[in-house]
Amino acid sequence: LPFVFLTYLLVKESVALYSSGAIQGISDSINTLVGEWQLGSFVERAVARLVSGIGTAASEFFVSIPGMVLQFLITLYTLFFLLVQGKAIFARLERDLPLEDKRILFAHITESVYGVTYGFFAVAILETILAALLFWMLGVRAPILWGLAIGFLALLPLLGPSLVWIPLTFLYLYQGALWQAIGILLTGIFISLVID
Repeated sequence: LPFVFLTYLLVKESVALYSSGAIQGISDSINTLVGEWQLGSFVERAVARLVSGIGTAASEFFVSIPGMVLQFLITLYTLFFLLVQGKAIFARLERDLPLEDKRILFAHITESVYGVTYGFFAVAILETILAALLFWMLGVRAPILWGLAIGFLALLPLLGPSLVWIPLTFLYLYQGALWQAIGILLTGIFISLVID
């Protein structure tokens, strides 16, 4: 039921954001900015480099596909045997390890894995709720949408949420909403430095 409600809010905010003309406004602002600063040749060179880089990355990706398929198959093979004979493997490890407190060691490893996994997702959920709440308080359009984007990207190490709040800060700064931009920046710094 919460997922249905969250989906409803997400769709509602996305439609409202698109209907408000904000996306078209961003596009128009970028076109105006490019025209004012006479960046046409710079943009053309940048696009040419981008296309060239994409072509290089695509060819490297296609060359690496056999290796990725092999790694995936090895992972599946290993996972299959761990699922089928996992208990027997751990029983044998427990029997053959030359340690006195083997059960304690395995208990600590299990607790650590569960703790890290649950903590990883708990932090992402906390960042989602906090970002959406702070964006709502700042008057940012579609706060739930931006909060969910931050939450999903929080699962990416290192950059994660900054892929949302940095461009959003520049967008509001460009639109002349200085206090909102500062608020978004402080929210992003708080999420990235304190919570992460």
